[in-house]
Amino acid sequence: MARNAASVSAEAPVADPEGEDPRLEAWRRESFLARARSLVRVRLAALVVGVVVLLVPGWAAALGIEGRAFPLLLSGMALYAAACGVVLARARAEGSQRAARVVAGVALCLDAVVATWLIAATGGLRSPLLALQVALVGASVWLFPRPVAAAPALLVLPALAQIDRLLGTSAGRLYDLLAIAGQGTLDIALAYLVVEASRREAERHAQALALEHARGELAVARERARLAREMHDGVGAVLTGLSMEAELLEARARDGDTSRGALAVRRGAEEALFELRRGLEVMRGDFDLAESTRAFCEAAAKRSGVRIEFKDGGFPKDRLDPETSLSLFRVAQEAISNALKHGAPSLVSVELLPAPGLRVRDDGRGFDPSFDARGHYGLRGMRERARAFGASLSLQSSQGRGTALEVVFDPNTELR
Repeated sequence: MARNAASVSAEAPVADPEGEDPRLEAWRRESFLARARSLVRVRLAALVVGVVVLLVPGWAAALGIEGRAFPLLLSGMALYAAACGVVLARARAEGSQRAARVVAGVALCLDAVVATWLIAATGGLRSPLLALQVALVGASVWLFPRPVAAAPALLVLPALAQIDRLLGTSAGRLYDLLAIAGQGTLDIALAYLVVEASRREAERHAQALALEHARGELAVARERARLAREMHDGVGAVLTGLSMEAELLEARARDGDTSRGALAVRRGAEEALFELRRGLEVMRGDFDLAESTRAFCEAAAKRSGVRIEFKDGGFPKDRLDPETSLSLFRVAQEAISNALKHGAPSLVSVELLPAPGLRVRDDGRGFDPSFDARGHYGLRGMRERARAFGASLSLQSSQGRGTALEVVFDPNTELR
C-alpha cells in the first residue's frame, strides 16, 4: 500500500478585477461617431439658414452682416463640415476613431471662431445670436463628455468683450463682467447637466450589458447542470454497474486469467468513473484541483504500488477558472503516468505551487530530454497544453537521476 503525504492549502488571494467589456467600448466608439455625424448635419442645417439669410432681401442688413465676409464665412464652414463628414465616414468604415476625434475637436474650435464672428457682428454681448454660444457649449460636452471640452466655447465670451472694447461698442466694463458671469454660469450648468446625462447613459448601457452577460452565463450554467445530471444518471450508472459486475466476476473466477481480466475491467471502470466525476465538476463549476490531484495520486499509488507524495504548497485555487484547473490537472496526470510507466521510480512527489504552478519529481532512471522519440507525444502534449492556458513547462532529467517537471504561469497571464 502506498503512503501519501499532504498539507493544508493556504487561503487564496483575491483575484484581479476583470477588464472592461469590449462591447461597452464598441458602444462608446459608435456613440461618438453617431454624435459627431449629428453635429455635421447641424452644421449643414446652419449653412442652409445662412444661405436663406443671404438670399432674402433685408435679412442680412437687419442683422448687420451684409458684405462679403459672411459669404466667405459660410464657404469656409461648408469646407470644414464636408471634410469632417468624409473623415467620419472613413472612420466608421475602418473601425478607428483616432483621426475622427481630432477632426471633430478641430471642427468644434472652428465652430467657436464662426460663432464669435457672428455674435460680434450682430451686437457682441448684446447680440440676439448670443444663444449660439450656449448651444456650442452643449454640443462640445455632448460630443466629448468632459467639462474641459467646453473650454473653446467658454473662451468666446471674453473674446466678445474684448472685441466690443476694440470696436467701441462696449456697454461698459461692469456690464461686460455681469454678462460674462451670467452667461458663464448658464454655460457651466448646461455642461454639468450634459456630462452627467452622458455618464448615466453609459452606466445604464454598462448595466444592460452586464445583465445580458449574466443571463447568458446563467443559461450556460443551467445547460451544463442539465448535461451533468444526464451524464451522472446515464453514463455514471452504466460504469458503476460495470464495476460491480467485474468485481462479482473477479470473486467467482476459478482461474487466474479470468480473475486478472475482471480486475482490469473493474479498474478501467473505476478510472472512467473518476474521469467522469472530474468532467462533471468542471461542468458544474466546482472543480477542486488540489482534491482531484490528491485523489489521483492515491489511486495511482494504490494501482502501481509506488510511493506517491502529494503536497499543496498554498495553491491559490480561486485564481484559476475550472477549465484552466482541469488543464493543469491533466498535465499532472500525464507527468505522473509517464513517471510510473517509463521511470521505474520508488518515489514520486507532486506539489501544487503558490505561484500558481505545479511541480512533479521522481527518483526514477531518468532520460535524455533532447531525445525526441517518434510516436511519443506525451511531453509535447504537456507543453502545448501548458502554453494554451498561459503557462510555461520546464523539464530537467538525466540518466539515473530522475526527472523534475515544473509548470509556472507567465506573470503577464490574466488569471481569474
